[in-house]
Order: sequence, then C-alpha cells, then structure tokens
Amino acid sequence: MHYRLHPIPPHLAAIVTAIWTLDTTAGVGWTEDVWPTLRHDLIFGTSGFARRCLGDEDEIAGPVVDGVTLRPRHYRHRGHDRLTGVQLRPGGSSALVLDVSRWRDALEPLDRSDVWDDPDPALRARAAIRWVTERLRGLPRRVDVLLATLGTEARVDLAAQRLGLTGRTLRRHTARIFGLGPAELQRLLRFERACALLRQPGSLTDVAHTAGYADHAHFTREFRRFTGQTPSAVRAVRPATASDWHLHPR
Repeated sequence: MHYRLHPIPPHLAAIVTAIWTLDTTAGVGWTEDVWPTLRHDLIFGTSGFARRCLGDEDEIAGPVVDGVTLRPRHYRHRGHDRLTGVQLRPGGSSALVLDVSRWRDALEPLDRSDVWDDPDPALRARAAIRWVTERLRGLPRRVDVLLATLGTEARVDLAAQRLGLTGRTLRRHTARIFGLGPAELQRLLRFERACALLRQPGSLTDVAHTAGYADHAHFTREFRRFTGQTPSAVRAVRPATASDWHLHPR
C-alpha cells in the first residue's frame, strides 16, 4: 500500500488541509474506520469499495463526497484501488457549494474521469487540484470565528448572541456551511478537543474536564458513540500523528 501526501497550492491553502493518493495495486483488500470529523473529504477513484454507517452497507465507487457526520464509518476495500483524496478544512466545502446540508451523512457521485485510475499519483493529485480550482465560488467567511465562538460558549443561544445573530439565523448558517446544527457542531468540537488531549499526558478525568464534558462518564459515552471504542482503549494504541485520528488511516 503506497500512500503519498502532495503539496497544497497556495490558492487552496485556505480551504484544503491535505491532498493524498493511496495505491493498493497488489490486490490485497483492507478495511479502515473513520471517526466523526468537521471536515469533508473528496475521494476520487474508479475502484469499488463498501461503506457502512449506522449498520447499513452500501457498495460504492469513487469519486464520492464523504460528508460531515456524527457517526463513525467503516470502509472495506477490495484491493486494486487507486484513490485520490482532498480533505477540506472545516467549512471549506462552502467555497465549492452554496449549501452543503445535502451532504450530511451522505456520499454523492462526482465527475468521473479515466485520470483517477492513472498509475501516476502526481498526475492524479494535479487533476484533483484542477477539479477543486474550477469549482471555487469564493473563500468561506467567518468560519473560524463561528467555530471559535461555538467552541468556547457552553450554550448555543449565548454563542448566537456573541455572533450578533438570532438562534434561527445561526442554525441556518451552520446547516448551510456544515450540514449540522450548532449544538451538533459543539459536540464535534468537544470531541476534537478530547482527541487532541488524549495524545498528551494526563488522566482521563482531566481530559474530560478540559475538553468540556460534564464528567468522566459523559466523556466515555460520547466517545464510544463517536468511535465505537472507549478513550482508554484508544489511548493504549496512541497514533503517531494527529492525522491518524481524523483522516483515513494511513
């Protein structure tokens, strides 16, 4: 299995966090689990693979859009895959489409092209960059401020007040940008804080408190709901890099 990260061009740096290619031409299948995340992934390819979420399994073939979701997803690849991925920053998808609510917990077909099966990973990466560049509608606005406010306020109504919005307007904005409501975004932000803290020394009780959970039991329930695992089990096999927690396992 050959995985490569490719340079992000400056004009996409504001909306893209990673451009990667993954080749498994030896024919050996593999599986991977993807945790909930605030990021959308564009996955280009021609090979078929299976995706399971909420107990339902769908047979899909790239290219697809993997949307923001509150549920873990399980992928089963048959091998002989050549995949190319573009991971967008939180809210970055709003630079490509006006309303991403239709992406919520869903996979959507994208344009198909023979280039996605080309053995040259650099060629596929350039094609993905071209695909994104041609669809840019403009850079997202106030996404960082919105997320920072939701991440620091315990209540959605107080976050809306700080942003100068009504609760209804805030919900409309978050649905358009992320496909989620503000309370759901707060859950994901809290989960991401906990994931970062788990990579550092400290007790699980301290992690729960610092991340914003009511108590250790609340933290464990939410973490298990998002990942299917307990925080202690995940910490026992600490990934070497931060990307392993939210990107497809490398």
